This record gives sequence, structure tokens and C-alpha cells, in this order.
Amino acid sequence: MYSTFLGLETALRALYAQRGAVEVAAHNVANAHTPGYSRQVARLTTTSPLVPAGIPSAYPAWSMGTGVELTNITRTRDAFLDRQSHVQGGYAGRYGAMDQILEQVEAYLMEPGSQGINASLAAYWKAWQDVGNDPTNLAARRVLLQMASSLGEDLAVLDQHWLAVQENVARLLREDVDRFNALVAQVAQLNRQVVAARLAGREPNDLLDQRDRLLDELSHLAPIRVQEGEAGEVSISVGGVAVLQGGHQEILQVVEVDGLPQLRWQGLQQDAAWIAEGGGRLGGLQDLGRYIVPGYRDQLARMAQALAQETNQLHAQGFDLTGQPGGTFFVYTPPGPHSSLSLQVDPALLSAPEKVAAAASPSAGDGSHAFAMANLLDVPGKVGAGSIRDAYRSLVGQVGADRMEVKIRAENAEGLLRNIEYQRQSVEGVSLDEEVARIVQHQLGYQAAARVITAIDEMISTVVGRMGRAGL
Repeated sequence: MYSTFLGLETALRALYAQRGAVEVAAHNVANAHTPGYSRQVARLTTTSPLVPAGIPSAYPAWSMGTGVELTNITRTRDAFLDRQSHVQGGYAGRYGAMDQILEQVEAYLMEPGSQGINASLAAYWKAWQDVGNDPTNLAARRVLLQMASSLGEDLAVLDQHWLAVQENVARLLREDVDRFNALVAQVAQLNRQVVAARLAGREPNDLLDQRDRLLDELSHLAPIRVQEGEAGEVSISVGGVAVLQGGHQEILQVVEVDGLPQLRWQGLQQDAAWIAEGGGRLGGLQDLGRYIVPGYRDQLARMAQALAQETNQLHAQGFDLTGQPGGTFFVYTPPGPHSSLSLQVDPALLSAPEKVAAAASPSAGDGSHAFAMANLLDVPGKVGAGSIRDAYRSLVGQVGADRMEVKIRAENAEGLLRNIEYQRQSVEGVSLDEEVARIVQHQLGYQAAARVITAIDEMISTVVGRMGRAGL
């Protein structure tokens, strides 16, 4: 026979289980708008049936159910979507950073427009033409020297702007490296808390949410690979390097190599290898600060150097108003990793415009050499296979093409990441309508269980009361 109080125990388990389910739903409602929170689900299962002693197993109908219990509380999480989010987060981080920086690089060109270097080249060319048409006109010579100074200043200012962008990239890289190391340290701390909680028999859902949120942020900084161990801890690797494993953290740092920033693993004393297409924000910033922006500056410097050398060489072959051979026209100083280029007109010419060598011979009134000086901008083979003007046009075209490619990739990466996040939210996100429905469902279950206890209590009271009077 069964105990008289079996029904009470069954109903009591139902009360505990339904109340726990309501509390889980309440926790979901409270965190519906918490970033990184994953919806939790109360798992209810039936308890083991009771078979009275002495009843043969051949009579299964005698087994009696004992109710329900709340076995565990799990997170709704999709590991595949998490991995896809990490991969796409790396693309979004890389191309988002590159698009932001290249937008600044392109803006400083001011092309096409009336304030760019292309306009300065045209004004410089026209000034030589005007001197050639009227070589004895000192005003035309002063205008030439002014246009040459403006051209040199424009080239120097552009390089200064790009140097500032390069230094800003290095600053952002150092800040992001500090953030990367701090995030890995936080993941390591959460690893210890998760392991401790599971050893104590608890499911640390909220701690897991915090850790997953940190991993999402890390994926934007670097192309991470995450593996979870049996105890619940995660290990992180980047480019084949174990960044976090078994409590050991590998520190990332920024060092200067040839005056340019380079990512390096501190403990391993080796450069950090990043995946070119998915290097995250750190990989994008390193490429910008070490290769792309310095590459633009190098092209600009080659153009300025060619302009100075070719102009000085050709100017020395001409003659000024006094019949003397021409001297130095431009004074050029090459750029460095932390200094910009300088292109200035020789101070001796600025104070004596008559020394501009506009003549091909010592005879007065000859301006043919000025036309050759003007056409120097378009003579092929001065910068590589092209002319000085072609070199600048090629630089502008490369910056524009790079920016357009990066912009398209950044938009595509962001679009794909948004789509993945939408799928993740459909799995992990909290729907207030659904949670309210669950609360009502479990509330009714709780009320029904309470009503069962009341009914059994009345039944026991009836039996005890009447049996007591019958025995008097």
C-alpha cells in the first residue's frame, strides 16, 4: 500500500517546480534588455515512480508517479552561431577600422578640387609658362616662386597630415592592445569562477553570459579561436598562439621596428602573425600603421624627391637674367617615421627672382628654358615609368581604390554580422510576450498544485475526524 501522504509529497514537488519555473521566467524578464544575456529555460522532469514493497514487477500498474522536479536551468545558446559571429566579428573589426582611417587619408587629398596638389601642380606649370612668355618680367618670376613655394608647402602639409594619421593609428593600436590583454585577463578570471561553480554543482549561466560577451568583443580585436574544456573553462588561441590556456596568459605588446608599430608576443619574443583577411581590428590597424599609410607617404616622398632633383638638374642647365648658370631651385628633406618631408624654394631665389634660370642661353630675353621647366612635370620616366604628374595621379587613384574596396568590405561584413546577430537573438534573446505566457502557465500549475494539497488535506481531515468519533 501507499503512504497516505504520497499525494501531499507529489503536490509539494509540483509547488517547488512551478515556483522555480516562475522565478526563471522572472529572471528572463528582468534581463530582457541586458546586453549579452541569454534566455534561460527551466528544465522540468518527472521524478522516479514509487512501487510499494512486496508488489511483483509483473504488475507495473501498481507503480505510482511521484511528481515533477526542476532538474536544471540551461541557457539557450547556439555554438555554431557563436563561432560564426566570432569569425565575422574579425572581418567587421578589421575593415571597420581600415575604412575609418582611410576615410581620413582620402579627405586630406582634397581631390578633385581647387585646393588639392593637382591644382597646385597646374598653377606651378602655368607660372613657368608665364615666365617663358615674358622672361624679363620680375612680377611673373615672383609669382613663379610663390607658386613653387605653395606647391612645396602643399606636399609637406599633406605628408604632415598623413604622419598625424600614422601616429594616431599607432596610438589606437596601443590602446586596443591594452584592451585585448585586459579582456583575456577577465576571461581567465571568469574561467576560475565557472569551474568553481560547476565543481559545487551549480550551473553558472550568468557567468557564462559575461564570458561570452567578452569573447564577442575579443573577436572584433583579433581572429580568436575558442575551445571549451571539460570543466567549463575556455582556451583562446590567435594565429596558432595559445593566448589563454590552463590559466596561463600570453601578453601582447606593441614595439617599434624601423620606427613603425609591430605587434609582438611578449613572452614568446616573436611577432604576432595575423590572418590578412580576418585579422580583426588589431590586424587592420597594424597594416595601416606599418604598411598602408607609410606606403602612401613613401609614394608622395618619391614624387617630391623627383620633383626636386629633376627641377634642380634642369634648372642648372639654364641661365638667369644676368647670363649666369642656374643654381639650386628646390631644397628637399626626406621624411622619417616621425617627421614629415620638406620641399622649399632655395632662399637665394626668393630674395633675387632674377636668378631664376628661364633662358636656354646667356642671351637676354630668352625664355625657352622656362617652357622646358614647365613641361618637366609631364616627362615620362621621372618617377618609375611615369611622369611626376602621373605619379601623383596614380597615388590619388590608389588611395581612392583602396578606400572604396575597404568601404565595400566593411559594409558587407557589418551586414553579415547583423544577420548573424539577428539569428542569435532569435535563439538567445528574451521575448517578453513568451515569458509572460510562461509565467501565467506556471502560475496556473502552482495554483493547481496548491488546490491538490487542499483537497488531500480535506480528505485526511475527513478520515481522521470520522474515524476518531467512531472509536469513542
